[in-house]
Amino acid sequence: MGTQARWWYRHLCDPRCEEEELPRLASLAQPDADLQFWPAVQTLVAQGLPERAVQLLQLHPALRGGAAAAGLSAPEAGLLVRLEALLEEMP
Repeated sequence: MGTQARWWYRHLCDPRCEEEELPRLASLAQPDADLQFWPAVQTLVAQGLPERAVQLLQLHPALRGGAAAAGLSAPEAGLLVRLEALLEEMP
């Protein structure tokens, strides 16, 4: 399989992120601390699954308890809130 075909399969066709990674991350006490949290958000967006990406993003403590609870600055937490809003508006 060529490089482009592997990229296409990994980002746009492979269902493992939605079927396996999303439930695994959702079951963790601190999913945002897992190394696969942000790659999973990116993969779900690339696969055209913004609602699933929002579902995962909403597990981030900054969106559940505020910036202080997540150990983030107000601008960092603001970026997460804007990202959430952007993903919710994606067609």
